[in-house]
Amino acid sequence: MIRFNSIKQIFMKKIISFMILLLAFSIQASAQTTAKVAPKTAEELAKQDVFVLSKAIDVSGYENFYVDLTGLFVKKHRALQEAKNEAEKKQIAELIDGKLKATFSPTQIEAIKAKPGLYEKLISN
Repeated sequence: MIRFNSIKQIFMKKIISFMILLLAFSIQASAQTTAKVAPKTAEELAKQDVFVLSKAIDVSGYENFYVDLTGLFVKKHRALQEAKNEAEKKQIAELIDGKLKATFSPTQIEAIKAKPGLYEKLISN
């Protein structure tokens, strides 16, 4: 009788262990499938650009910095999303380049270009 109880206990422990492992793997699998990141909108991308730009240069004298540049970068990202080929994307980059150079002083442009890859990201990404 002692042997029967010990076999029964071992069998129950194995079943419980199996159920716990099954539950753990199913939770892990469902966590991996729900972690998809939605593509960012033009507004979100524009806000990121303005934030990074505000950290690169002093914008204390520019009253409507966030509003003006958010509008510019929203238009840029929407145009880039609608661009059909590389020629159109290059044309958009040249347009944004001209607008940034018209907006900021040469020293501010140099400060932006001093940050590796920032200016290229702002005009073309």
